[in-house]
Amino acid sequence: MPATDKKDKTISGLNRNNYFLSSLPIIALAAIGFLVYCNTLNSPFQFDDEGSITKNRYIRITDPNLQTLADAAFKSPLPERPVANITFALNYMIGRYNVVGYHLTNIFIHIISGVFLFLLLKNTLALPLLENKFPHPKYLAFAAALLWLIHPIQTQAVTYIVQRMTSLASMFYIISIYFYVKARLAYQSRMRSWPLFLACVISGLLSFGSKEITATLPFFILLYEWFFFQNLEWQWLKKRFYVLLAVFVFVLLLALLYFSIGPARQMATEHSRWHFTPLQRQLTEFRVVVFYVSLLLYPNPACLNLDHDFSISTSLLNPPQTLVTIIIILGLILAAVLLAKKHRLFSFCILWFFGNLLIESSFLGIELIYEHRLYLPSMLAISALICLLWKLLKPNLLKAAVFSILALLLLSATYIRNKVWADEITLWQDCVAKSPTKWRPNHNLATTIYNKATSIYNNYNKQECQQAIDFYNKAILIDPCNFESYEGLGFAYQALNKYKEALDYTNKSLAINPKAAKSYYVKGQALYRLNQPDQAIENFNKSIELNASFDKMYNDLAVIYYGRRQTEKAIYYWETAIRLNPDQAESLNNLAFLLSTSPDKNIFNPAEGLRLAQKANEVTKYKNPDLLDTLAAAYAANGQFDSAIQTAQKAIALAEAKGNNQLIGEIKNRLRLYESSQPFIEQYEKSENTNSKLQEKQ
Repeated sequence: MPATDKKDKTISGLNRNNYFLSSLPIIALAAIGFLVYCNTLNSPFQFDDEGSITKNRYIRITDPNLQTLADAAFKSPLPERPVANITFALNYMIGRYNVVGYHLTNIFIHIISGVFLFLLLKNTLALPLLENKFPHPKYLAFAAALLWLIHPIQTQAVTYIVQRMTSLASMFYIISIYFYVKARLAYQSRMRSWPLFLACVISGLLSFGSKEITATLPFFILLYEWFFFQNLEWQWLKKRFYVLLAVFVFVLLLALLYFSIGPARQMATEHSRWHFTPLQRQLTEFRVVVFYVSLLLYPNPACLNLDHDFSISTSLLNPPQTLVTIIIILGLILAAVLLAKKHRLFSFCILWFFGNLLIESSFLGIELIYEHRLYLPSMLAISALICLLWKLLKPNLLKAAVFSILALLLLSATYIRNKVWADEITLWQDCVAKSPTKWRPNHNLATTIYNKATSIYNNYNKQECQQAIDFYNKAILIDPCNFESYEGLGFAYQALNKYKEALDYTNKSLAINPKAAKSYYVKGQALYRLNQPDQAIENFNKSIELNASFDKMYNDLAVIYYGRRQTEKAIYYWETAIRLNPDQAESLNNLAFLLSTSPDKNIFNPAEGLRLAQKANEVTKYKNPDLLDTLAAAYAANGQFDSAIQTAQKAIALAEAKGNNQLIGEIKNRLRLYESSQPFIEQYEKSENTNSKLQEKQ
């Protein structure tokens, strides 16, 4: 073999080795990032996931096209965040409401954020102004990115599915700045730099389209330019005064546009909802920000909470910590300004932290505190802390030991914290334990217990319904003016067949809020059970007027009309419920049973009945005996008697496990028909009080 060939192969091998070594930090970040969040893949939808995901009909895309994607983007509850909305729609299109896909997407976004944080830090530390100040910049960048990635404060932004809005916006934010830095480093070659500048702009727009907190991006790109490329030269700022003014006006216009949108305008002005004034919120936020810093420094899972109970600052000295925290924050900002020349990186990181908290820690009429708000600010805040520790620790062996211990502690804390998110009840129990005197944790724990007790799998667990009632009553003691807890009591007593009590509590709810749509719904249910169907229909219709997208209402109306043998109306309302929510198992099941067992040839449609019954059981994972009974009837209606027999036997086994003797008897009667190769045809008289299987399915 010629010497030149050997040399070329040697060079090729070296290039491959170098490429692998340069990729090793990225591979390590990806592997560790997935490892620390792998126990969240089956964590259920929580809290605000309902509004943006599970109850958002616009993301339920099965046939993707420009129109359906546009509807998902701009007709969802938060239309000012179209990019995030589209990602939810794509998740639904691929896996419906299988939470694994949503969590994998969130973890992937988090890993990409960590990777680009590493790349940005590596390039920043290699700049001429910093390259001699931090030895081994690649290892330092990796350590900072890794510890940010596995820090337990990020769990709320990653594990809480809807907070993808925050993590996605932050991912595009850090990518935008990274491409800006790469473009500036390649500025001498315009052919190489302009695609990088374009990538910077596109990433910035995607960032703003994910969440509005990223309106600070143009400011921080300019600040980065001034700090690290222009050496803090005032002359450079003076020459670009009009450029800076244009950026300021652009950000201002974005803010004005944002606050002209309905939800945002409400967010900016609706302080009464949270029982504080704009001034009180601003004073309180100084204490909140210092508390955020404490969570970064001491991220004990026992201190982390989805719903912190934070008292309001009514003046500078009430509580006294208000003035102290104001002095601390202003002192840190002043130090960042004064030390900018000498400690460039630390100064920039301090300004980054406070600047990226500014929007959500201002006078806006929104919640006081949420841990996910630290996701973007903490990127460089944690990096600054790691860089400081890196400089203080001299021997490399000591650095490796300290950072390894820190990584293990943070990884363990994150893994432990994520266990709380494994179940809705454990999450709200954790919140109640940490915020016992706050209304919402107690109310939400009650609602979660009630939902579990009355789920389609649980057959109305009376003991759990009583537990829900206890927590609703505790919530009412904390805040007797909140209609939702009275409404919840109405639902719980309805589940216990205590219809008069349910009626009393829904009336109390409506006395506080006459526009409570769900209260009219549960009132209608109670009236129907008290044999007042006309009044029930009136309340269901009132509920629909107030919230036409509440699909369960249509199912109940359909059941009433079916009882009156107004079958066309019943079918219309079931189809409406299914159109609003294609995964609404009750309506799918009821309509499937009607189409599969009706004696009316104009209604009997066994093929469609089987399709609907299969869909209902897919939604409930074939674990509900009542729905399996319907599926068996649908198989029999289509002449598939072997499948009908097997399905009916499985339904009987599940019903026996639940102790539902009445259902067992009904299924056994139908099973005898299937064994004789006969379908089940429902027999009924034209009476409002007909004892129909469908009425029991309400």
